[in-house]
Amino acid sequence: MALLQPYCPYCKADTVRRSRRTHKNREGGLLRHLYRCKSCQRHFFAIEPKRLWIALSALTLVITAVVGVSIYRGNKMYTPGKSETVSRTGPPVQLLDAAGNGDRVARYALAMLYLEGDAQVTANPQEAFKWMQLSAQQGYPKAEYQLGMFYRDGKGTLQDFSSAFQWLTKAAKHGYADGQYQLGMAYFHGDGVTIDFKQAYAWMSLASTGGVAKAASSRDEVARHMQAADVTAAQELSKTLMPEEPATKAGEDKAAEGKEAVAKDVASKDAAAKPATTSTTDSAKATDAGKAGTSAASH
Repeated sequence: MALLQPYCPYCKADTVRRSRRTHKNREGGLLRHLYRCKSCQRHFFAIEPKRLWIALSALTLVITAVVGVSIYRGNKMYTPGKSETVSRTGPPVQLLDAAGNGDRVARYALAMLYLEGDAQVTANPQEAFKWMQLSAQQGYPKAEYQLGMFYRDGKGTLQDFSSAFQWLTKAAKHGYADGQYQLGMAYFHGDGVTIDFKQAYAWMSLASTGGVAKAASSRDEVARHMQAADVTAAQELSKTLMPEEPATKAGEDKAAEGKEAVAKDVASKDAAAKPATTSTTDSAKATDAGKAGTSAASH
């Protein structure tokens, strides 16, 4: 309190007392009071220690209350909600078994499940990459395309434009329209390959024919960088870039797409019906099955 003891601003004496007189000027405010110096008998306003300490105590209480409420609300905000408390059970056993037994479509579906994640499966890009690679190595065009995008974007693996180009080329040559479009973009931007506007134009033309909506506008953008003769040559080139797989193989992929849809439907039903259990057993089973499938594929 000594530090806050009022003193006379005129004679600097600290022998002052509170004045009983009401000053006609009310500028004292809440914390200041009228004082009179015993030495020079002059009146002056000064901060009253008692009022200051009361104000500081009240402010401390307010700050403490605000901080306490903030902490309480913060803890409440980060309390696990419904979606966070769901017990994740892992991929459906049927899908894991099929993927482990070497089914390329099941491996693709499992990879997409790990890539996107859902209420039952935690997204795991590395696990998605592993299964996508196995499916792509079996020649499934959709997996070849996705594996190329994994490499291009660095999802679940290190970014590698050269590998991305190789897998996009496989998907494009197998007639997958999205792969053809992305391969055209790779030629256009020089991602993993030397820039080649003719190749870019040709592959984008095929992608446009295959139903990729943005392929036509991208092809027109490429054409702006080309001479008229080069555009004509690129149009002729696109006629020669036909899918390598025979019609029977294309039919097999059509059937595979239907199988993939069924696998996803089974996965969703199994996840809804299965009681909440830990996924340790399923994960171990998937690992063993994957090793068995890989060994079988190598033989």
